[in-house]
Amino acid sequence: MIADLIHKVAREMQPPMQDYRPRPSAWGRCVRASVYHALGYPGKLFPGRMVVLLEDSGFAEDMTIDWIQRTAFKIHSQQLEVQIGATRGGVKIHGSIDGILQDLLGVEYLFEHKAINHFSFERLEASLQDGIWDENLVKWVHQGCCYLVGLAKLSTICRVVFLIKNKNTSAYLEAIGTYSPALDRFTLDSAMSTRVIEDSETGIRGDLRGGLEPMVLDGVVSGFIGYFNRVEELAGAKILPPRPYELSDWHCGYCQWQGVCWEGFEAEINKMLVGVELPENLRDQVKAYIVFRDEAKRAEDQKDVTRSIIVNELQAQGIKKCKAPDGTNVTLRIEERTTINKELVPPAILKAAEKMSQSLKLDVRKPKEKKA
Repeated sequence: MIADLIHKVAREMQPPMQDYRPRPSAWGRCVRASVYHALGYPGKLFPGRMVVLLEDSGFAEDMTIDWIQRTAFKIHSQQLEVQIGATRGGVKIHGSIDGILQDLLGVEYLFEHKAINHFSFERLEASLQDGIWDENLVKWVHQGCCYLVGLAKLSTICRVVFLIKNKNTSAYLEAIGTYSPALDRFTLDSAMSTRVIEDSETGIRGDLRGGLEPMVLDGVVSGFIGYFNRVEELAGAKILPPRPYELSDWHCGYCQWQGVCWEGFEAEINKMLVGVELPENLRDQVKAYIVFRDEAKRAEDQKDVTRSIIVNELQAQGIKKCKAPDGTNVTLRIEERTTINKELVPPAILKAAEKMSQSLKLDVRKPKEKKA
């Protein structure tokens, strides 16, 4: 009755796109998309689901801050606008912070709240444990450090707390770091998570760094300004940079300029060179690709054989669910899948329902062996 209306209403009622300006939230976006925006190309509306997701993130932030305000910690200066700097062309860059956190001793931190899905949350946890910079955290660090640069004109705050909420489970991940303006360096000092782990002896993920060396990110603010300088330069020259993603990539699926960006892509491919020698810097990569492809095919075939052995033996012994000594669970279950019998659908309706999509395929073939 109403489930199918919500996303439609959200899509139609989203605010009009603002004119391009360098803003912290746009940092890290596909440069080509930013150039389209700067050149004034109209972007398509976001899908209604995307609009609702963004609204959910806003509600999550408000709720989190409300809970914090009930503790001895306090949040103030919410949505305070700070002046960060300017592009090479003189365009000022400014943004609004989520707030300033004051701890029990009166020490203040820049407070940045993020709300992400469970998959992204798990990926971020794992990357922090391995000492690897997750792409989302890199983006947040660049934004946060630039906010600290703006706050430096008003205070001596040099540390930032990123509080990340899992929108699926309400678990929280906290990452705290320090920015050094002299070195243009961000140092991640600590990170912890409250996610409950079923197989964990303690039940809580807890400290993610475990006394390991701090993680460091250099050239943070210079990289931030450099991104917008590049967009400004390319837009001024009316030059579109190469596409950084493939058409099937999720970044393109959510991009408001996907249509204009990929228009005429097939013609572009058809104009490219044929019959030339493989570039020298790709020869090892192509050899490796063939090895990986062949190994994956063999592994897939072996997986099917092994699956049949397991399934047949479980059925023969009348076992639906069992557990190995190491804790591995093995279960048989029926899965239903609905398909459409095209023979029962009138051709006109079937044709109207068809949707054509394109993707870039790589075809690598080894030379035929010569007969002796």
